[in-house]
Amino acid sequence: MVRTTWGGLLALCAALASLAPGAAGAKTTVPNRCAEEKLLYEVWAFAIGKEAKPPQQKLIPAGAQVVLSAESQWPLTFHLARSKRMLGRHDLLRAKGRDAKGVNANRYLLRVPRRLTARPGKLYWDISFTVRLIGCKGKVRTFYSTALGGKPHLLTIAGRQGRRRQGSR
Repeated sequence: MVRTTWGGLLALCAALASLAPGAAGAKTTVPNRCAEEKLLYEVWAFAIGKEAKPPQQKLIPAGAQVVLSAESQWPLTFHLARSKRMLGRHDLLRAKGRDAKGVNANRYLLRVPRRLTARPGKLYWDISFTVRLIGCKGKVRTFYSTALGGKPHLLTIAGRQGRRRQGSR
């Protein structure tokens, strides 16, 4: 399934590049190449966010171990916050994902510390990667999975179930 998605993404990127100014053989200016390259990476970041695990609206018990993951050919950084507004400020955590070796090469993982899942509530997360843009004179830029209207991922942490008293129903 992922290969089909990446193949489709590459086809979309090629189509976008062919529609860009200068693609039909006219001389492409540096600003146009820069804009085209930024757009391609924004589309790629959006797609990475769509394939990330766990899926949107995941309900987890308080104190549970959660592993966030996504596939990318660039190292990924995970961002966690208690609100959408605070997500860009790295409210709770900003950490590099660990590369999953072997069969899952290009999959990056982050084990969320249990202290962040200890209390009930909402936990928003996002993914980013940083690349050097050749078409933009080598500038370095970070791209987020919330680009192009992507929504932050949401984990809902449920309260702990109270223990039943013996003999009561």
